[in-house]
Amino acid sequence: MEFYAAYASLHQLINMTEQLFQHIISHFSSNLIMNWNGIEIDFTGPWRIVTVQESINNFFGQEVDLNNFPQLLQLCEKKQLEMPEILTHAKVLDMILGNHIEPCLIQPTFLVGHPTLLSPLSKEDSKVRAK
Repeated sequence: MEFYAAYASLHQLINMTEQLFQHIISHFSSNLIMNWNGIEIDFTGPWRIVTVQESINNFFGQEVDLNNFPQLLQLCEKKQLEMPEILTHAKVLDMILGNHIEPCLIQPTFLVGHPTLLSPLSKEDSKVRAK
């Protein structure tokens, strides 16, 4: 699902998204905790908010400079990650997020602070300065 709200802050969008999902789920179920393939998914709020920086640091087990492409390549090689055919900074970051971080986000989670390298048209959060 994707929607836009002019002049809304990130936290307003987060609240609207949580409320929208909870409203939709409540029309189909009396409970905001659901079972999917044997996994309990809890849609009650507030949902977890994780920055891209934090998630990549956790994945590699160290502080990572998202703007340092050679460091990212070195860390990927060390973890023996399958690399995209075309090696660009954006493609490597997208591969890390799409293949190794997002699939592990089982509970409702907002992944915020995407580098402008990945989301050039996005509004920058005043509290999360991602380059």
